[in-house]
Amino acid sequence: MDVNNSEKVLEWNSEFTCVTEGSDGAIYLATASGDVLRLKDGQLKQEFHHDGRPSGIAIDEIKRVVYIADMMNQIVYSKSIEEGTPPGEPNRVVDQHEGVSLLGPNSLVFAENSNRIFFTDSGPFGETSLENPKGSVFMIELEDQMLKSLALSCLAYPTGLALDAEEKVLYVSETCKNRIIRFVQNQEGIFYSSVFYQFSGRFGPMSLAIAPNGNLLVSRYEFITLSNEGLVSVISANGDFISDIHLPMAPEISCISFARSEVSKGKMIYITENSNVPTCTRMLVHLKDDDKSMENTKDSRMGKMK
Repeated sequence: MDVNNSEKVLEWNSEFTCVTEGSDGAIYLATASGDVLRLKDGQLKQEFHHDGRPSGIAIDEIKRVVYIADMMNQIVYSKSIEEGTPPGEPNRVVDQHEGVSLLGPNSLVFAENSNRIFFTDSGPFGETSLENPKGSVFMIELEDQMLKSLALSCLAYPTGLALDAEEKVLYVSETCKNRIIRFVQNQEGIFYSSVFYQFSGRFGPMSLAIAPNGNLLVSRYEFITLSNEGLVSVISANGDFISDIHLPMAPEISCISFARSEVSKGKMIYITENSNVPTCTRMLVHLKDDDKSMENTKDSRMGKMK
């Protein structure tokens, strides 16, 4: 994977927790203060505000609905983003499992073909840990609003997740164990999990994104007191290390995601980072056709942010 210099998209006065791009090119950003922002054609507006901490965003492009993981209020809710729709209260999707409140949803992904939402339930930073591995991964069947657990109260701070194009493989960051868990759905629809990749060094993997060629991009969080460099590792679908992308002055990456518009789909990634001034940047990437062609690209270093 080749990368070019990054471009600053937006700075803000509150931490960015998530970024995603719609198919129309609109960029949606969630902030720790409860705002969901929309940036398109250079025009920034507050899409809506909700008293809570939105930590993950997923968009249903057909219904023009955004799903939000709200860690503070321990809920997944939805809001319409259809142009001209008057503002209103969010719609509750799920806030408990078998009568027990969620710890606090962290990240989510929408499966377009199967009409499902997958999300991690980690609680606030530190609530689930090596000493208290009580985090979970859930799946919501939106057709009948049924909530199913894929991993129940057994993970050490599960955070980012990514779904492959066939919606059969789900990757999850288990941050406090510094590893990626993979859930694979068999022909009977049952998900099985195992350790996909074990890292060493830095605090742990946080956000995940799948490239069009199937490679997994992993943001590897580190505290600004220990490093001033950001790191995104590229892992093949077979679990082989391909390359590292280094980002100066950006160790506390909260989210990475691929662009979804027709113009830049698969060619650009968005990154949010909060160690100094909360910033969203984007950078062009060049994906090669196969993993072998990346063998000589072991260390891609970014230039300074513009």
